[in-house]
Amino acid sequence: MNRSYNIVWNCARNMYIVASEFSKGDSKVKSCVRAGSAIATFILSGVVGTAHASDTTFVAVPGNNTISGEYSTTSPNTSAVSASGSDVIVTDNGALTISTTGDAGMGLSVSNGAKITLDDSGSTIRTSGEGSHAITIVGDNSEAMLNNLTVSTEGEIASAVLFSSNAKGTIDGGSYTATGEGSYGVEILNGADLTIKNATITTSGYGMARAIVNRYATLSLDNVNINTTGDFGNAGIYNDGELTGSNVTITTTGSQSFGIQNYTNTFNLAASHVETYGEQSVGIMNTGRAELTDTHIVTHGEKC
Repeated sequence: MNRSYNIVWNCARNMYIVASEFSKGDSKVKSCVRAGSAIATFILSGVVGTAHASDTTFVAVPGNNTISGEYSTTSPNTSAVSASGSDVIVTDNGALTISTTGDAGMGLSVSNGAKITLDDSGSTIRTSGEGSHAITIVGDNSEAMLNNLTVSTEGEIASAVLFSSNAKGTIDGGSYTATGEGSYGVEILNGADLTIKNATITTSGYGMARAIVNRYATLSLDNVNINTTGDFGNAGIYNDGELTGSNVTITTTGSQSFGIQNYTNTFNLAASHVETYGEQSVGIMNTGRAELTDTHIVTHGEKC
C-alpha cells in the first residue's frame, strides 16, 4: 500500500519535516510543541518535571557532581539526568545506564552554562518516543565532552544528540544511532560548536532521516563513519552552516537519498569517501560552495 506524506513545519527544529498521513491525528505536531516546551523549561529553570514513583532521576546541584549507575523516566517532557547553571559541573565515576520512554523525553539535559564530561566506555543512553532526545546540550557556555558512549534514540523526529544555542563540545569515539521517520543522529544548531572524531553515526527511517544536521553552527569531523538507510530525502550530512572534515566515510541506502546536502559556502571535506545506493540517489547536492580534496563520490542505482 502506498503511503502519503505531508511537509509540515517542525518548531523544535525550525525547519520542515515529513509527516505521514498515517500518523495518529496531529500527534507529530503536538510532539514538536512538547519537545520545544521541554527544552525551554530546562533553559529557563533547570527543573525536572514530576516523574513516576518508579523512575530514578538525577538533578545536578551547584558545584562538582559525580554520577554513575542507572537512571530512567517513563514520563513525557522529562529528563532522566539534568544539569543546569554556570556553577554546575558533572563527571562520571563509573558506567551510566540512562533510559527514557516518554514522548519529548531527554536522557541527558545540560543547559545554562553547565558542563559535563562522560568518558566511561560502558555507558549507554537510550530514549524512545516521538520528539525524544538522548542527549541535549543547550545554551551559552554549556559544554559537553562525550567519550566512547553508546547512544540511541527511537521515534519520529527524535535525535540521538542535540547541541544548540551556542553550546559547545566534543564527541570522541562511540556510536550514535537514531531510528524513526525524520530522525537525526547528531544535530548542531544556532551557534553551537562541535567536534566529532572517531565515532559512528547511523540513522534509519523513511522521510528525511539524516545522520548529521548542521544549521547555522560550526562542525568539525575527523575519522567519522556515517550510515543512513531509508527512502525519500535521507542524507549522510545536511549542512547549512560551517563544516570541515577529513577521513569521513558516508554510506547511504535508499531511493532519493543524498550522501551530502550542502547549502553554504563553508563546506570543506578532505580524504573522504561518499557512496550512495538507490534509485535517484545523489552523491552530493551543492547549492553553495563545496571544497572537496582527495575525496571519492560513487553512486549506484537507476537515474543516479
